[in-house]
Amino acid sequence: MGKIQTILFDLDDTLFPYAGHYQIEADDAVFALVEGKFVRRDYLEVKMHMDTEYYCGRMGHDTYFDRKARYALLLERIGVLERIGMRGEDLAEQMDQKFQSALSGVRPYSDVLITLEALFATFSLGIVTNGLHKYQDKKREALGIASFISLYLCSQDVGCAKPSPLFFSRAIALSGDSPEEILVVGNDLEGDIIPARAAGMQGMLIMREGPPREGVISALDQLLSIL
Repeated sequence: MGKIQTILFDLDDTLFPYAGHYQIEADDAVFALVEGKFVRRDYLEVKMHMDTEYYCGRMGHDTYFDRKARYALLLERIGVLERIGMRGEDLAEQMDQKFQSALSGVRPYSDVLITLEALFATFSLGIVTNGLHKYQDKKREALGIASFISLYLCSQDVGCAKPSPLFFSRAIALSGDSPEEILVVGNDLEGDIIPARAAGMQGMLIMREGPPREGVISALDQLLSIL
């Protein structure tokens, strides 16, 4: 691995367990709010279609990543607005606030803080994450990592999300370093590592579960013996 000046970390499922843990808790909190108004199966089916629309370019960044907008659209598509006795926008706002409140409980993986503290002495550290600030900022603050971070880039700042080349170009520009001096660490091969390398940066995939794989770390503190 060549000389590194800056290390950029993905946030969700790289520094804390989001998809398999906190996202479920947050979604459960939201569904408790609307229990009886529609069934989760309908939600998941419509959500899957919305995911497809976004990744096929038929839904804009801010609509997709803003849960209030997504909840409002979801309620409309499920067809429950005439049954719930309140405006869809009002219920979507309540659902969004419930989701945001749940994010204050996120906690980092056990190796994150000690690793960031050690790396902070030598490298510039940053976060590169998909999402809106109103969600990602809450996660960052709850994780207790802000004091280590000098570069913080949300896809909201760019108007497009990883793996867009534009996103990684913006990250390079903000770092002030040459691409080859930047290491991107993330849990998504296609969303983090491949596009980072395509932009000239170095990439390190982290997979905390599964058998050991060459060139892949299974814990963040393994970076300390590599760099």
